[in-house]
Amino acid sequence: MRAGRIVVAVLAAVVLIALGWVLMQQKEDGSSASTIKVGILHSLTGTMAISERPVVDATLMAIEKINEEGGLLGRQVEAVIADGRSDGAVFAAEAARLIREEKVEVVFGCWTSASRKAVRPVFEANDHLLFYPVQYEGIEESPNIVYTGAAPNQQILPAVKWCLDHVGNRFFLVGSDYVFPRAANAIIKDHINALGGAVVGEEYILLGSSEVGESVQRIAAQKPDIILNTINGGSNVAFFRELRAAGITPDKIPTMSFSIAENELMEMGTDQMAGDYAAWNYFQSIDSEENQAFVSRFKSRYGADRVTSDPMEAAYLGVHLWAQAAADAGSADVGEVLRAVVKQSLLAPGGIVSVDQRNLHTWKTVRIGKIRSDGQFEIVWSSGQPIAPAPFPVSRSRPEWQIFLEQLYVMWGEQWTNPGIPKEIVAAAATRATVQLEQILADNPDIAAMAENSTGANHSLNLEKIQLLDNEWRDNGNDNPAIKMFLTNEVARILKFVQKQHPEFSEIFVTDSVGLVIGMTNRTSDYYQADEGWWMEAFDSGKGVNHVGVIEYDASARIWGIALCIPVRNPTGKTVGVLKAFLSIHNLLAAG
Repeated sequence: MRAGRIVVAVLAAVVLIALGWVLMQQKEDGSSASTIKVGILHSLTGTMAISERPVVDATLMAIEKINEEGGLLGRQVEAVIADGRSDGAVFAAEAARLIREEKVEVVFGCWTSASRKAVRPVFEANDHLLFYPVQYEGIEESPNIVYTGAAPNQQILPAVKWCLDHVGNRFFLVGSDYVFPRAANAIIKDHINALGGAVVGEEYILLGSSEVGESVQRIAAQKPDIILNTINGGSNVAFFRELRAAGITPDKIPTMSFSIAENELMEMGTDQMAGDYAAWNYFQSIDSEENQAFVSRFKSRYGADRVTSDPMEAAYLGVHLWAQAAADAGSADVGEVLRAVVKQSLLAPGGIVSVDQRNLHTWKTVRIGKIRSDGQFEIVWSSGQPIAPAPFPVSRSRPEWQIFLEQLYVMWGEQWTNPGIPKEIVAAAATRATVQLEQILADNPDIAAMAENSTGANHSLNLEKIQLLDNEWRDNGNDNPAIKMFLTNEVARILKFVQKQHPEFSEIFVTDSVGLVIGMTNRTSDYYQADEGWWMEAFDSGKGVNHVGVIEYDASARIWGIALCIPVRNPTGKTVGVLKAFLSIHNLLAAG
């Protein structure tokens, strides 16, 4: 009997010891210590799935490689995959779930800047870690995000300069209507202006929309030298199909894309794409041992017909940078990894990358590729060496960029994607406002007379003299006598009186038929306007036609709205100038 009690006691002790050992293997957060859990957060459904599904594959391949080589810190890495469903709100909810419920150590994910901005507060509030693998507009730094895609100076700006050097100086900008294309195009316009080029048109398409016909018609009408494309997702299929239907081919007007890579070409078909361009840091066609091994491994894993792309490579190298940092720190803890990750470099398929300790972006080599008929890219230019990341473009101050982003966010109802304003609301509001402006101002005989007088005084100016005057305008403040005159003369008084009666117009100004400002309610950014696409369209070589712009940010008025451009006519009907007014977006929304 006593011996039986001893046996029971011994068995109980063994069970307790075993249970204690199991509990010791449990982390304080309750997850199993036998694996290191990581999150993968991308769109597996919705308009962005065309681009994001392959990134998931590349991320998983990197994790598998680490596991094949013995794992990390003596443990296997376990992936938990979540679907962001091409929706910022879903991305934010899934990020929170991965962190709080799945207890992952890091998340690899997001494609659009809208999704990244949606999840950023989640990662910062939880002091967690996101590796973001896609080129983007910059204007951001976060202590909780490692950016393995390109900053603007590592993709957008070199591509614009290359286009100016090799294609032409007249640009048409087209993009999806969310934060990346809007911000990227603001950066592009600043850069084109600084380099002496011209933007002849700018169009935005709702994310996921296939209604691209009007945008393509405007491109055809303007006949730019090149199209800069920041459309994302499935809308690209409709856009390029419509371009070709309109007779716009790469040999006539090439397109430089910033979000079309090898995977998108597979989905879109390459029969009519050959000859267009894309700017990235990585192309599958890079001839290096590291890339050949990367491509070979990917095809062996997923199929010989599959391709690799820049975001896939950035996702792949991001996993390895994280693993290196965790190994160096001896821990997968977020804080430990963040302290170690700024010391990491890697010979990646696209070349050497390293994490910049100032901003958690990566040094990257820039490349421009020309689309081949086989769906690959011929690399036509390379920076030759990694470029330091500069997430904040110097064309504006950080506070100015922040104001720009805040205006976007407010305009879209405190989200990072345009939810869509019905076209009938835009059309109705623009029509009402245009009629008002025609009746009150464009047909005003006093304004027409002053426009004719100005044209008479300025018609003999050559372009060199006009450019000198334009430079003086930009360099001088409102106290400059010439600028002050256009804010206080008779035209300005008429415009300001109308603005007081109709405050929905945040800015109104008039030019003569040379394109020089003759009166304004607010100081314009330029004195000479005839090189602007809106002016050319409204003046129409002297014939004169009303032009209604797209919803945009006006740097002079510092507000979002829609530009209305109307020819000024004298009593005989001759076009003697152009009037431009900016209709506030808040008024537009109220009108709906």
